[in-house]
Amino acid sequence: MEKNKKWIWVCCQHPMPLLVQDRGIPDVLERIPPWGDPDLPSYIQKFKDVFDSLDTFPHLRIDFEISGRELEDVADCDPALITRMKELIKAGKLGFVGGDYSQSHCHVYGSESSLRQIQYGKDVFRKLLGYEIDVFFHQETGLHDQLPQLLNSFGYSIAVPPRFPYVIRFVENNSPEITVHYGVIEYVNGEDFTHWKGLDGSVIPLYLSMPAPSESKEIYDVFDQYSRPNSRKRRTGGASPFESFMEREKQKDPVNLPTLLIENPDMKRLDDEYYSERDNTGEFSLLGSALHQRLQTSSIISAAHLYAYWSYIEGVWAEEMSRNNKKAEIAALQAEALNAMKWVLNGTSEKPEQFDEIWKMILSSQHHDVYWIETTDLKRKSLSWLDEAVKRSEMISNEVGSEIANQIDTSWISSGKALVLYNTLSRPRKSVEKISLQFEKGKYPWVHLYNQKGEKQKLQLIKKETWEDGSIKKCDALFQPEIPGFGYQTYVIQAGDSNPIDPIEVELSFYNFENDYYSMKILGDGTISSLQEKKSGVEIINPEKYYGNEIRGQLSDGNWITNRSSNSRVRLVKGDLADILFTQGQIGPIISQLKIYLYHDLPVIDFNLSLDFGIDGLSLGDFWDDTKKLNLYWPISSNQYIWHDIPFGTRMGRPGRPLYCIDWIDIGNEKAGFSFINRGTTKHRIEDGVLMNCLAWGGNNFSNRN
Repeated sequence: MEKNKKWIWVCCQHPMPLLVQDRGIPDVLERIPPWGDPDLPSYIQKFKDVFDSLDTFPHLRIDFEISGRELEDVADCDPALITRMKELIKAGKLGFVGGDYSQSHCHVYGSESSLRQIQYGKDVFRKLLGYEIDVFFHQETGLHDQLPQLLNSFGYSIAVPPRFPYVIRFVENNSPEITVHYGVIEYVNGEDFTHWKGLDGSVIPLYLSMPAPSESKEIYDVFDQYSRPNSRKRRTGGASPFESFMEREKQKDPVNLPTLLIENPDMKRLDDEYYSERDNTGEFSLLGSALHQRLQTSSIISAAHLYAYWSYIEGVWAEEMSRNNKKAEIAALQAEALNAMKWVLNGTSEKPEQFDEIWKMILSSQHHDVYWIETTDLKRKSLSWLDEAVKRSEMISNEVGSEIANQIDTSWISSGKALVLYNTLSRPRKSVEKISLQFEKGKYPWVHLYNQKGEKQKLQLIKKETWEDGSIKKCDALFQPEIPGFGYQTYVIQAGDSNPIDPIEVELSFYNFENDYYSMKILGDGTISSLQEKKSGVEIINPEKYYGNEIRGQLSDGNWITNRSSNSRVRLVKGDLADILFTQGQIGPIISQLKIYLYHDLPVIDFNLSLDFGIDGLSLGDFWDDTKKLNLYWPISSNQYIWHDIPFGTRMGRPGRPLYCIDWIDIGNEKAGFSFINRGTTKHRIEDGVLMNCLAWGGNNFSNRN
């Protein structure tokens, strides 16, 4: 082969120390040698073999794209390996890129998680290796429109798009030169940088890399033995990918791909053939060194937005991890906000390391390999981390809330019990909240609630447990407080003389509800046939294809299931603050329970859906086809615009695209609109005016083997 030293080779390895710790059955393919190893100590030896190649091959350089969490695991398992890493770093043979804590698909988690992924991750590399990462690059997709702002804030100087799917859109009427070769769109050497531009205007240089001619024989060996035939076909006969690449680029010369080529394999051992092919055609470099040198001679003439329509986390295990992640994020933020409130009031606060431990549990659970469809043991561990994060956060909130409450002036209360409600948001809050109360025996035949002006407040009991004498022991109640931003409000609970008759529950085939904001018709199965905005008179629901709140999915046997049922009936309990509807039934083999809260004085409807997939679970949906997964549908008639939130911002959505909405999506026109708020089911799509929210997919036979 003719020598051509113009190519710069970057070997950026992607280790998987967390994935090999999964203990599920069957083994995930990534744990099977030679692709992976059965446990972390065995995988540590693979690290050592890779490091030995740096001693064997004099020109070789290697980067690691490893998460901070996994580097901590490696350090705990074999501290001597960290010492060897430091020696190789000092010798200029080893580098690190990425730098976040758990390599999450950060576009599907909250803003605070996105920030702390980088904050905690970079801190790990500083503490363990004394290494300052300034190149953001990953194999996995984790992108959103506000990342440039975060990367700049944490000292990154260059970014590289991921190997997995992403979207790039050039803006401001300029783009780099792009060529097409046999239908393949390619960037061009010499115009291989653009500015990645965030929504706030922040920019960071983005290297427009193209795939390097790389293949992993180790992965093929595992797939050949353990996967279905031809699921990942090994190339046989003819030129190798490397030889084909070199011949094609020779023909294209001088209009070549960007000559800095980044290989990003799952960590693999390197042999003589790998080294000699690349050493004969170019030179090895660490990614950071090569990018900085290249950037010095580049003139950036364009800017682009970079974001993602792709993630494989949605719906896995019925979104249990994603929904629990949302609970944990909220609980941690509430605890931190109350802690800040305590500091403002008296100058003291809880120890910050408590919150670091909580957030590391949350961030660890966001690792992409935890969500990978084959893992089971890692998912169970992740759920336990999230449960512990919620438990610790709530413990801090209760302790701090009690301390603050003890400092609040309640001298105006002559009888009864003080109730202090906190608002950890920065804006005033007026909403219907659920409160839980406990009382001593014989003290409270009934409950009344008053504000500081002595005005009686509406209180709707929705669950009650009594003592033997009929007095209230425990109760859950709805209450509509008004609380200032980042503040609190004090109310007084007083005993009532009489015990009103419990509300009567009635059973209906449908229910029409109306308040000052909307009117709606709810059918017996919990679906919505009509939802009208009162001020404009616009009908929000277009029931031609679906009803609102309709659920559909396809079982693995091909049968479709739905919550639509003409025989179902809904149970109604009317109250002072809300009318509450209950319905239960089956969606195929899935047992469902639904509560709908219709508030009298708010433009809000709350849906509380519970799905029971059975002890053994079931197989539902298709990895590649979102429409076959278990989805919730809302057919919206007014869909001129689509907006949804992302970490630290909002962006306009497009019909027909997967939309990862952290908390909400808003659809409407100049007259009326519909806002849908999720609690951890982040993947949405709009097709022909129908909003689709992915609730669940998966099963016992889903894997990358079939």
